[in-house]
Amino acid sequence: MRINGWGADLEMLALARKFILKIIELPIKWESKERSTVKTGAFLQTLKELLQIRRRMQKFNVQN
Repeated sequence: MRINGWGADLEMLALARKFILKIIELPIKWESKERSTVKTGAFLQTLKELLQIRRRMQKFNVQN
């Protein structure tokens, strides 16, 4: 894996698909913190990471 930001989950799913791994969903207990925020720049960074992942997967000829 090369992505360390918010896009790491997306990269992990893309790699799982590349290697034909089974993906399962597990329930979690989510606890939201009242003052927790995400800056607008994080969205743009994640979009950039997503495009990097897509390019890398296309380079290795992974089907969508």
